[in-house]
Amino acid sequence: DPDLGTEYRTSGWTSNQGTALNIIRDMKVFEPGTCHDPIGSENIDTYWGPCRNYDADGNYLFPFRCYSCDDYGDYSALATTNVGGGLLKAGNMFAEETREESLWVVVVLTDGSANATDLTADDDLFDPSTYPLGYCPDDGTVPPACQDEDISTRHSSTNLNYDADDYARDMADFNGCYPEDPAAACGG
Repeated sequence: DPDLGTEYRTSGWTSNQGTALNIIRDMKVFEPGTCHDPIGSENIDTYWGPCRNYDADGNYLFPFRCYSCDDYGDYSALATTNVGGGLLKAGNMFAEETREESLWVVVVLTDGSANATDLTADDDLFDPSTYPLGYCPDDGTVPPACQDEDISTRHSSTNLNYDADDYARDMADFNGCYPEDPAAACGG
């Protein structure tokens, strides 16, 4: 399920150290299901989206597999590092119980470069006709990894090459820039 992740038992804000530590301890990291039971069966357990692949001896094979991606020639469902989506959730936390006199800080913990985004309104993981998923440019020549592999470029959200890196940068601006009269560093 692409929507799995940490759920907050509170609004996300607390001044209680114990509550804060429990929230940190209870954070969930996305872990896809297994592709199939390597010992007992070759039947596919996880067809849609990424899955963990093991050999017949139970040893993990890197990288993730994605059977639906192989079948439909689109690998946008395989990507797992949604930096922009995390930054969007972080920025939205500042909209609740806002304390404008405080220093607002977002800490980003990631396993790599942005290669996934939130789903768009028309995306459906179980309907390949809606692929590629999220903001993934699809030039038709290589499986999309949701990035144009050129970090020196930045596209607007209306550009066909808008990708996960562009989305992450936009969400960083969402967190760090004033919505009105932004500084030059924020495109103002």
